[in-house]
Amino acid sequence: MASAEARISWISTFAARAGWTFDRWLVYGKVGAAWAHVDVDASVGINSFNSFPGGTFATVSASRTISGWMLGVGAEYALWGNWTGKVEYDMLDFGNNLTDSTVHVIKAGVNYRFRL
Repeated sequence: MASAEARISWISTFAARAGWTFDRWLVYGKVGAAWAHVDVDASVGINSFNSFPGGTFATVSASRTISGWMLGVGAEYALWGNWTGKVEYDMLDFGNNLTDSTVHVIKAGVNYRFRL
């Protein structure tokens, strides 16, 4: 028996955003860099023999931060005063660093703009 598990513990992006405004809307695109921290655990076991407690023969763990690029699109709407609401889609690509190297993120949020 063999098993492996990979987990992304955090994702970070740094991107430039450019777009068009009309009425109370901002429609934009993004391009930039992406980073993710990945933890991997793998184990090999022998279930047919009772000579190993729990059947586990060997375990391996690894942790690594990987980098890639990101593209995104979104729309932001001026609600009232300094408040805006937004919806955004980002695609992050980490190349051959992960089995599934593309991560899709959908974000929704409310923003408050501080003015001095």
